[in-house]
Amino acid sequence: IVVSQSTAQHAGTAGTGSMLAALTAVPAPASGWTSRQIQLNSPNVYCGQTITFQVYADNITNLNVQPYASINGWVYTTGTGVTLTAVNTWQAVTFPVPATVGFLGVQAIGLALSNTSTTAAFTGNVYVDQITW
Repeated sequence: IVVSQSTAQHAGTAGTGSMLAALTAVPAPASGWTSRQIQLNSPNVYCGQTITFQVYADNITNLNVQPYASINGWVYTTGTGVTLTAVNTWQAVTFPVPATVGFLGVQAIGLALSNTSTTAAFTGNVYVDQITW
């Protein structure tokens, strides 16, 4: 995965760019690790809040997007994975932060981008913008 800043796409009416994750030949599950992660460390997020990621992809075939948070000393908690339904369209992916976050708080939030094909590698660009909570 190659992550960079992009001015090719942006969500909403504010701003001029987004984060680009260029995925190349992510293998099918039978042949290796099929997920790549985009992570924001040390967010100022609290228990009970809902995080929303705006996600845009130029190839949605066999792509699943799963939000997650690392809480209580780097314990990963995953949300419901979303299969994007429309290519070249911004889609909201949400994650409710558990109400049971302890005193160690939220260490990171992110998205796992997974290849769901059983035979083919995944290649495509995924843009992430307007991460809110």
